[in-house]
Amino acid sequence: MLKLAYISPLGYSGLAMYDHSLCYELAISGIDVYCFTSDPNIIENTKFNYKRIKIFKHQKKTKNKFIKLLLYFYSYILLCRKISIIKIDLLHFQIFEFYPIDFLFLFYFKIKNKKIIHTVHDINPIKKIPFKEYFLKKIYNLVDIIILHKKANKIEFIKKNGNRIFDKIYIIPHGGYDKFVNNAQNKTEARIKNGYHISDFIIGFIGNIQSNKNIELLIESIPYFKDGVKVFIAGKPESNSYGNKIKEKMESLNNKNINCRLGFIPQELIFEHYQICDLLILPYIEITESGVLLFAKTLKIPVVTSNLPSFQESIIDGETGFILKENNISYLVNIINYLYENPKVLDKIRQNIGNESLSWDKIAILTKSVYEKLLKN
Repeated sequence: MLKLAYISPLGYSGLAMYDHSLCYELAISGIDVYCFTSDPNIIENTKFNYKRIKIFKHQKKTKNKFIKLLLYFYSYILLCRKISIIKIDLLHFQIFEFYPIDFLFLFYFKIKNKKIIHTVHDINPIKKIPFKEYFLKKIYNLVDIIILHKKANKIEFIKKNGNRIFDKIYIIPHGGYDKFVNNAQNKTEARIKNGYHISDFIIGFIGNIQSNKNIELLIESIPYFKDGVKVFIAGKPESNSYGNKIKEKMESLNNKNINCRLGFIPQELIFEHYQICDLLILPYIEITESGVLLFAKTLKIPVVTSNLPSFQESIIDGETGFILKENNISYLVNIINYLYENPKVLDKIRQNIGNESLSWDKIAILTKSVYEKLLKN
């Protein structure tokens, strides 16, 4: 039986849902999965059919970056020992955190003749970290296989990192969050708890509020919405200064239909926030893979997105969502007001939203085939 080390240092974040969903189905497919992660509170009460080892300690609440680095380095030493004892066949890494340390230990694993796969979840992260690009390129050259989630990602990734890695790249879709929906509140409960009426028409902007997500377009469009359109905004700004800027813009509107909650969204409130909304707005300027879109598809919430290639690959305009021809106020206002006056159109869109392309058992089969091909070579 193939022994897999699935390594996810960022497993204390929302990535924990991705990790669990994939590991669970990989185990069903016949792989002996060892998931080395941090402290994913969101899935503490979840049933596991694989080995889950909380080995990364760096997420502990300390502001001392040097201590975090030491904990991260120490966690990797523990990981090396575990991999040696278990006699792991294959290493599959997810998102990294301290890139020089990650590269150092990946280099060690290659010296030990380990086969390494890396899934790239974000090609163009908004947060700039010193030396990150330098070490990521070295990591991409080092690993045996790179997994991306969309064909559009592959084009952009090669453009950014060069043709030399072309043959390493495999496209495997990102799955939805269906394994966690049963624990979520329904729409009625979520709305009552948050002071809304079940018949309200609510559009939402949820998730990390970053400059590349273009929330300004939504804010500038609000004065032109029909009076009955309510706007729900929730998420943590990329910086205090950007958060203050957004807050000032919304306050200047003096609009009673805006409910804005700037700040970190606790894991236990994520599904609740989504369930409030009839429609989600994603006017992004840049994106690799949208977690918001995955939540929307899982919960069958229609979306309005910009016309980025990543969205065009995921949405059929007018059937499973709406794609703005141009990212401007006129297009967004027209579609929102149209949907407000024609709610049955949204009902039809909800019926069309399916999870076939997000099936985790199919994703696991594709992933396993990549593992087997790598080991044969």
